[in-house]
Amino acid sequence: MKAKVTKGIVFVAVSSWLVILGYVIYQFS
Repeated sequence: MKAKVTKGIVFVAVSSWLVILGYVIYQFS
């Protein structure tokens, strides 16, 4: 259970970073 929750948090964090990175790259390209 705990591992599943941690994996979910990591997934959300990575997704957020990818969105932010993509947005920044898009703005400066």
